[in-house]
Amino acid sequence: MNLYKINRYSVYIITILMVFKTALMEFNIDMFIYFFTFLIIVANLFEFIFKGKIKSSISSVFILLIYSIFQLALTSIYNNVMYSLFSYMAVFLYILFWVLIINNQSSSLNYSLMKGYFKLNIVLGIVSSILAIYQYYFDPSIFNLVVHNVYGNEEILLQGNVLRRTTALIGSPQSFSLYMGMVFGIVLFTKFPRKSIKLILLAVLFIGGILSGSRMFTVFIVILFLGYLFENRNRLVKFLKPTYFILFGGIITLPFLELENNNTVIRLLDFIGNWPALMIFFENFKFDSFYNVIFGHGLGYKDRIVYNFFGYEYQSVESYILLLLLQQGIVGLVLFINIYTRAFYNSILKNRFVLYLLIAFLVNQLFVPAFSGLTFGFLGWGIIIYALSINRDYKDDPKTLE
Repeated sequence: MNLYKINRYSVYIITILMVFKTALMEFNIDMFIYFFTFLIIVANLFEFIFKGKIKSSISSVFILLIYSIFQLALTSIYNNVMYSLFSYMAVFLYILFWVLIINNQSSSLNYSLMKGYFKLNIVLGIVSSILAIYQYYFDPSIFNLVVHNVYGNEEILLQGNVLRRTTALIGSPQSFSLYMGMVFGIVLFTKFPRKSIKLILLAVLFIGGILSGSRMFTVFIVILFLGYLFENRNRLVKFLKPTYFILFGGIITLPFLELENNNTVIRLLDFIGNWPALMIFFENFKFDSFYNVIFGHGLGYKDRIVYNFFGYEYQSVESYILLLLLQQGIVGLVLFINIYTRAFYNSILKNRFVLYLLIAFLVNQLFVPAFSGLTFGFLGWGIIIYALSINRDYKDDPKTLE
């Protein structure tokens, strides 16, 4: 088996494990994913050393990785380098995984890999949405496979003090809603043999995302729909046929049924009046010194994965971008902006489908910490790095998946 096939299957395996992670927690699945990812990185690292070439299109990611390694020696939380090292392993390991694979392969192989990756996520997304619908209306624990102490516990939800939200088997409402938004975008821009199939899939994903109770799902969907309408502006009248109104009217109405007075759907539209995350965001926007402003407090600072593992009390900063600034300072933020600017520019010219996913990702990164977790440390960064490497050596429609 050649390295390309190994990379392809490893991407698919890790994706499946990430999406259904909570069902496998008793098998210490996180450590298995780390170890498996590390093995694939080693295999690709040898290939990278042998070729000795970095694609200019993704060189910006290598610079961020090098700066992050530099931070391991430069700063660390509570002067303990183990915290920084653990943080690096938790998130940057997956960035290194993707960047080595995409750097080592040709544009056509990367396109084939990501096309399969998108199609796999359509299947996984539909299954996850169905599980979420079942979780919301019938069994919050999904046959005791959900490990969330709140949203997987029927007794707590029945007390009426906690909003009923869905997580499926991904782990949290935020990660689940972000995943539903991502897959919704993939389906929206994918060509299907029959439009009815596409509409049914969109309906299932929409309901699953709505039941997550996440405001960012609303933002994600609005961005994707505006992008879709813009790309299909010449066919706008056809798109707005009465059948579409009827179908999407039904989609929007269905989740309002049997809400058990917990305002799950209403929460999706409440961005200012009752949004504790907004206050948390501003409370955490502070630095101890000029040094911290430039270089940050170090990897692991206010990182959920690190704090939970070492038993520290954790309070989310409610923003991946803010967390990046706190950990890596202005230098790290500038490097991240450089990556995103290149990805945007490349997508505008070569693949508008990916462009709208990137825009939706960026808005979520501003107000949601999901990208600092394991799931979207892998799922999301794969698309960002792919956007940097898109090439038209192959014939494809830049507005769609195919």
